[in-house]
Amino acid sequence: MSLSGFNLGIISGAVGSEINGKIAVHQSFGRVIDELAKLFSKCYMSLAICPHDSSLDYILQSDNIESIPQHYGKKVFEKVKHPVGILKSGRRVIDSSDIIFIRGAMPYLPLIHLYAICTGRPIVQWMGGDLRESLRWYPNSRTFRGRLRSALAWLDEKWFQLIRKSSYVYIVANGCELYEKYKSPRTTLVVSSTLKQDEFYYRDDTCQKDPVRILFVGFVRPGKGLKYLIEALSLLKTSRQVQLAIVGDTEEYSAEKARVKKRIDELGLADKVSWQGYARFGPELFNQLRRSDIFVLPTLSEGTPRVLVEARAFGVPVISTRVGGIPSSIQDGKDGILVPPRDSKALAIAIDKVIEDGDFRRKLISNGYAAAKRLSLEEFIGKLVEVFQHGTARKDNIMEIEEYIELLKHDDSVTTHIEMDKNKEVQYLQECKYVYKEVIKSMPVSSDAIRILDIGPTPFTIFLKSKFQHYDVWALDRTSLLEERFKQAGIHLKVCNLDNAQIPFEDEYFDVVIFKEVLEHIFSPPSDVLREVKRVMRPSAKLILGVPNIARLSNRTKLLFGVSPLPRADEQMKKGWVHGHGHIHEYTRKELLSLCKSVGLKVSYVQMLSISPLDVLNIRKKLKLMNFFYYSIIFAVSPLKSTIYIECYK
Repeated sequence: MSLSGFNLGIISGAVGSEINGKIAVHQSFGRVIDELAKLFSKCYMSLAICPHDSSLDYILQSDNIESIPQHYGKKVFEKVKHPVGILKSGRRVIDSSDIIFIRGAMPYLPLIHLYAICTGRPIVQWMGGDLRESLRWYPNSRTFRGRLRSALAWLDEKWFQLIRKSSYVYIVANGCELYEKYKSPRTTLVVSSTLKQDEFYYRDDTCQKDPVRILFVGFVRPGKGLKYLIEALSLLKTSRQVQLAIVGDTEEYSAEKARVKKRIDELGLADKVSWQGYARFGPELFNQLRRSDIFVLPTLSEGTPRVLVEARAFGVPVISTRVGGIPSSIQDGKDGILVPPRDSKALAIAIDKVIEDGDFRRKLISNGYAAAKRLSLEEFIGKLVEVFQHGTARKDNIMEIEEYIELLKHDDSVTTHIEMDKNKEVQYLQECKYVYKEVIKSMPVSSDAIRILDIGPTPFTIFLKSKFQHYDVWALDRTSLLEERFKQAGIHLKVCNLDNAQIPFEDEYFDVVIFKEVLEHIFSPPSDVLREVKRVMRPSAKLILGVPNIARLSNRTKLLFGVSPLPRADEQMKKGWVHGHGHIHEYTRKELLSLCKSVGLKVSYVQMLSISPLDVLNIRKKLKLMNFFYYSIIFAVSPLKSTIYIECYK
């Protein structure tokens, strides 16, 4: 699916500066933005503007990027003072765009998220690192401002964990640690990179002459664990001469540099350590990598450091620590070495092994270069594009459900569904579309012919097939009454009664199974039915499960007046061709989750759903005000909602 017809909105807490009418940003952000701009019709960007800053070393090249400044300022507390500027800039970007790309955290971001969701814009939220963890190493972290920063970071983390549940929000998480923290059906694991494949530099081997040059690149701050690397130098057993080059900015963390220098002097290593200063991304940094034999990053907390990709892309064997998202980037012993954090002895052993074991070193170099190819800027952009395509496809599909219902309303050629006339069928779809929207949002977007099974199909199945025409859609029903209608739509129908028969498909046949408002009608033990559904699911297949919530407000109200929430028993047991029986059993959220887990299904997403009060006003002809008030209560209080909606995997 092409993105060229869409506008991209970019919102970031990062800063930029204006240089001759162009916007300068940091390389790690700018290269990604320029690559994305090539794919979209227009990009609107909201970020803070500050006076010229030498660290902003990349000028955006794309002509289709329009900057909408938030305010003029760099520090966090300067941003907090400008809610109007930030929110106005964010609103203008959202109003002008089809999909929103947000990098990291920033003040007032929840309001920006909510505005985008309310206006129907999908959000791609890029989580680059653990904000709370990184603030532990911030200068003056124990002052009032430092503690306030930590409190704001804690609130941001809680907000991201809440907002990830929204079907409008797609999380792009750097590394496995952030992926687990913000996991949802729409979370994508990435290792971000800014290095293009044509910038790679391959070599067969390193450590061929003395001194062996060990390289560290990063901010010289406590969280980088540099003192453990210094101590490791004093523990080396190799007879080879060794030189450590420290590349990175030390101005902001001058106290840490002083501590490291003191430790160097205490260990008598002053002649083995050189301070290279800050190296800009590009020729300066690339030259440092080409001249080095081993790269070591003894960090104590990280996302997925780009420099680990860059080092391997220049044929340098890497040693790092098993923290944050680093294990997502490096396979220990295959394309790098991982050691525990704060362990100088383990670092020394790893450095000795790389220097002394030539076969092992050459294996690390070869595998590391291949791994870096898979983690290039092109590969990272490719993953982002898949997420954008999914978001824009869902946006279109959700809007078109309304169009489909309207079309059905005026199409006399369509036969009626179940025991309804055309008007009742349309009303049924209107009242249930809140569930169908969730189903559409959860559908995987792929160019492959994904195989889908809809158990207990409705006219929505036809809409599903019309939106994903190249998907192989199957329906399973108790009767063949919908066969002709499905045949015209290109849907395969099989007849099966789940009360007394197996699902008539071979094992591991489907990529997606939709099982909505059927389980409550079945006499058979629900665990047996779910095991049978699980049997026909492929190993990574998704099950979309929906049942009425027995604890919904209407049922609670009936019980309050001594009335059973279920129909009379005779009506329950009465056979009909549509469902077979009435609701034999209804479920609570807790009960349904326990049932899924008992059969080995991994629950990834749970949501309580109900029709919106505004839709009720459009559908219900009588007692509009009373209905609006009643459904407003339901909409506001999650446990009272009508439907339990669960997504799970095999």
